[in-house]
Amino acid sequence: MKIPDFIIEVESGRDPIVLQLSDTQIIDASQQRASGRLSSGQSSYWAKDKVNERCYDYIRETIETTKPDLILITGDLVYGEFDDSGEAFLSLINFMESFEIPWAPVFGNHDNESKKGVDWQCAQLEQAEHCLFKQRTLTGNGNYTVGIQQNGALKRVFFMLDSNGCSAMSDESKANEHYKTSAGFGADQIAWYTETANKIKALSPDTKFTFAFHIQIATFTKAYAKYGFKNSGTADNPINIDRLEDQATGDFGYLGKDLKGAWDADGQVWTGFKTLGVDSILVGHEHCNSASVVYEGVRFQFGQKSSTYDRSNFVQKDGSITGVYPPNNGTPLIGGTVMPLSKENGSILNPYIYLCKDAGGSIDWDQLYKEPEILAPDQLNRVEYDFNGTDFNTKISATGLFVPAFSAKAISDTSTVPAGFTGGVYGNTNNSSEGMATIYVKFNTPIETENLYALKLRMYVTPYTATSGKSPLIRSFTGVLYESLQSYRTFKEQGGEFGKWVEVDILPLLLGTELEKDGKIESFVFTYRYYTSDTTASCYYDSLIIETKK
Repeated sequence: MKIPDFIIEVESGRDPIVLQLSDTQIIDASQQRASGRLSSGQSSYWAKDKVNERCYDYIRETIETTKPDLILITGDLVYGEFDDSGEAFLSLINFMESFEIPWAPVFGNHDNESKKGVDWQCAQLEQAEHCLFKQRTLTGNGNYTVGIQQNGALKRVFFMLDSNGCSAMSDESKANEHYKTSAGFGADQIAWYTETANKIKALSPDTKFTFAFHIQIATFTKAYAKYGFKNSGTADNPINIDRLEDQATGDFGYLGKDLKGAWDADGQVWTGFKTLGVDSILVGHEHCNSASVVYEGVRFQFGQKSSTYDRSNFVQKDGSITGVYPPNNGTPLIGGTVMPLSKENGSILNPYIYLCKDAGGSIDWDQLYKEPEILAPDQLNRVEYDFNGTDFNTKISATGLFVPAFSAKAISDTSTVPAGFTGGVYGNTNNSSEGMATIYVKFNTPIETENLYALKLRMYVTPYTATSGKSPLIRSFTGVLYESLQSYRTFKEQGGEFGKWVEVDILPLLLGTELEKDGKIESFVFTYRYYTSDTTASCYYDSLIIETKK
């Protein structure tokens, strides 16, 4: 039988291997449309000639180690905004073709931003010898099926679908007029895959179904709920399933980010999947999530990110994992998700994440989740400096740093400041939905990081009503806000609380970034970012505390 658009015949006597890559999202910094869109560090990090070390070396190691029979790429092959020439897209195709292994991609929400247009992109994929891709005149681009067959038996079919959602789609990509800028399937897509699946079931009742697309459906939240996932404040409480005592057999991976743009809130698509007998759903999109869990008999899987373009998870010096935009001197967690299939019936056997070791730099992987070093006060030297300009310079507002809605200011009237204030700067809201309390610190003498244990800001944030689902963040920058982001964590994660003076350790936001040079920190920009419409929220910075090991 041949109902799938493509069939891969795997010899009998062994389990076929399927490899899921995701969000390669190649950025060619030389093609940025607007000057300053990327920071100088990002422009260098994502320079055109860095594509091997940022992406291809990882993929090569993953493929050569896992030896797959089929490679799936679940969206965002390139960051189309940075590929108007199409060079990055062609480069990726040529690279994937070099392995001479069947590979099947779907579009994400960034590919079709390119001014080359989606029809051109589809044509390049269809013309590639080993690429399995078919353009249909359905909503989206590239809806097709791939079957795995052994001894004439169709073991599994992968439905490769466009989940749409490219809100910044170029005019050239809109030209074919079968697009949706919002996430989700069109009614014609649903009708097509439903009819196709039923035809396959009628001819081959034992065939297993996998659906692969880019942006996750809302049911992913329910699937991860058994591990405490609430899709709110995930960065506050990241979930490492592999480290949990109640880890269920077959579940694995990491959740470090809330789900963005999840669709199918009413569950109709999910219900349709169950009716068809789908046993696995593969997605990408959330770069900092790689979890794979079974819920109601169906595997819900975020593919492991396969490049350090855009945001990625990095292991920091203290053993923590943070999702940040490079450059970052931590070790990137990059690779792919491997799915062996049973040679008997095509079921998914013991899937796992392959993390690159060679391309990812040196790290003791056995100590990846080491506990941070905890020192008692008598083991530390502690020096506290008030924000008075004596020991370092504090720029309160400067070109590129000033945010009118919420910027740090010198305090002239201390009658309303919290008790315990010793002199510093503050910021307050201006009836804005979001904003930042921003300070710039430059040390008169750069501080060395070798024996540095903590760098703490003593600060106070008045209680306020936060925007639903928006966790207060602290961020570090080298200079211009929004264009030089180095790292961020949630206020709560670093010990922050509303309505009391707290010492927030900002050292994890600085180590391993562009702010640490030759083992020293000379300056940094720090922001507290709030989300609220309250007019009473204020943030006070009182002093900077430096703790070093004795």
